[in-house]
Amino acid sequence: MTHEAIFEKICDLVRTNFGVNEALHWDCQTKDIEGWDSFGTMRMVMDVESAFSVEIPIAAIPHLDSLGKIAEFVAAEIGERKPQ
Repeated sequence: MTHEAIFEKICDLVRTNFGVNEALHWDCQTKDIEGWDSFGTMRMVMDVESAFSVEIPIAAIPHLDSLGKIAEFVAAEIGERKPQ
């Protein structure tokens, strides 16, 4: 799965969970997404883990504060590298 495909799948999860209609970008901060609170974080963690068959350690969650960082984490877990 490419970095772009991972990012798009994460964006789909954000749209589903938070009803986001505007364009999402790599640098989009989770704090700027309406409704993304601690409960929303846990919901996204579970959905990302399920969608990509990965496990996100509790210690990593505070560092995944943008959509790009989430995509990079998933890519690293499944062995994808970001294109240069």
